[in-house]
Order: sequence, then structure tokens, then C-alpha cells
Amino acid sequence: MCYESAIEKQRYTNKKLNHEDKCMPKPVTIKPIEKDAATVYTRAIFYKVQDEIKYSVNMELDTCTVVDGVKKFMIKDFFVKDKLFEVDVILDTHNVTCSCKMFTRIGYPCRHAFYCLSACGIHKIPRDLLSKRWMKNAEKMHSTLDLGENSKSGSKEGKVKAKSQDVWFEFQGCLTDVSGDEDLLEYVLLELKFLRGKIQEKSKKKPTNSKSDVAERLIGVKPADVITVHPPHQSNNKGSRKRMLSSLEKSLDRRKIPTRICKICGVPALHDSRNCPLKVDEVIEDTTGEKENA
Repeated sequence: MCYESAIEKQRYTNKKLNHEDKCMPKPVTIKPIEKDAATVYTRAIFYKVQDEIKYSVNMELDTCTVVDGVKKFMIKDFFVKDKLFEVDVILDTHNVTCSCKMFTRIGYPCRHAFYCLSACGIHKIPRDLLSKRWMKNAEKMHSTLDLGENSKSGSKEGKVKAKSQDVWFEFQGCLTDVSGDEDLLEYVLLELKFLRGKIQEKSKKKPTNSKSDVAERLIGVKPADVITVHPPHQSNNKGSRKRMLSSLEKSLDRRKIPTRICKICGVPALHDSRNCPLKVDEVIEDTTGEKENA
């Protein structure tokens, strides 16, 4: 019951987030770059970027120079007194760097960058300033489908993985569209079975479900026939294993200690002249006699 409730909560949260991403939030400015931000960023991050775009009007241009295709801005922020921010805009690639380093620290452009982009007539956020983790398609970009992370888009392996991800997300989209309709789900199931049969006939591969085959598909490496690496032996980390000895065992152990002859009593024993019983008795008698004479 708890498991079903947790899964249902995840499904509800996922549907809610997907709905928010498909809807366009209300703009607060008339700048086209704000609409572009709404199409690429998730809802939570968009509100933060929207604040940066809104506060980008609170800037004052100090100097502006162009050197080797790079436009350098020195601007003043009304919210930060006695400080100038240097913003460089590469006119060819529209790449922007700011001295506040907000994009490096957090992952989305700062208000100074938006001010300079607007001054240069750039109405879309440069794709170099888009961090994949904040985008709506972050799940698709960071998916580890088809064994491992995404490779370079130009390589053959990268193209295969990208195509596999497209197929997977199309399948997820179909399930989302038919969720709750039993007839459509039955139709999708029959079509998938028919399509799988066609694929097996075309590829001429028999389906295998052994443990080694599953591990090879997941890991990409066939398991070794002979296991040479074993888990380490369990060490003793509970302190000493010695038990507490009884008084009888202690007395028996004391018998094994070699004895020596006492100079006072002349008997081989475990004491010496300093703690001989006879010497102790004499000291007690002398002390008692002195008390009586006093």
C-alpha cells in the first residue's frame, strides 16, 4: 500500500511538472528574450531568470568599446553602489562573459548580461549560456539510455544513442496520451507485440533472457567465466576475543609464576622482604605497643 502511494505521488508530480512546462507563464516585460527564456527553461528556473531580465533595466552604461570583434561594456548597477561590471560580448558567436561570474556560480545569465544582449540587439539567449540541467529537455539530454552517458553528437555511437533516446521518449509520450483509456492501451499493446515480432524477424536474433545476457546488455561487457576477484575476509573489529577469568583460574595461573626465597621468613614464596607477612605483623605489634605506652 505504501509503495503504491509513493509511485502514485511520483506520477502526479511528474504530470504536474510536465503540464507546467507545456504552459507559458505570464511575461512581465515586452522583451522577446523573456519569451525565449520561457520556452527553454523550466518553470522554477524561469522565474529566477525572469527577475534578472526585469532588473536588467536598472543599469547605466559607463563606457562601450569594440576591440577585435568583442564589444566591451562597463556598466553600473543601481543595486550595487560604487562598483563597475565589465561585460564582454563576442559579436560573431553572441557569447557573453560578465565579471560577476553569476553564470559560472549558478548556471544562468545575470542581469548585466541581459542588459548587454539587449543593447546589442540580440533577442535570444545564446545557447552557450544555457545550462542543460535547467532546461525543459534536461531529461532527454542527461538520459543514460542505451548504456552510458551521451557521447559526442558527431560520432556513430552518439547518433545511435540519440536515436534510441528519441524512440524511448516517443514511447513514453504514447503511454502518456493513452493513460486512463483501456481500449487505447489494448491497441498500443497489440501494435507493440506486432512491431516486436517484425523486428525479431528482421534482425534474425532470438530473444535471450539469461543472467549473463542481461548483464552484458546492461554493463556492455560479458561476465568472465572464472571469478578471480573475491570479497575480502571479514576482519575482527569488536576488540579482544579474550574472556574474563574467574578467581580460581587466576589463582591457578599464579602458581606458574616462579617463586623466590624471602630474606625475612626464609620461605620460597611470591613475596619479598618488603611485603613479607612476618614483617607486617611486627610493624602492627610495634604500633600497638607504642599506643599502649602512650
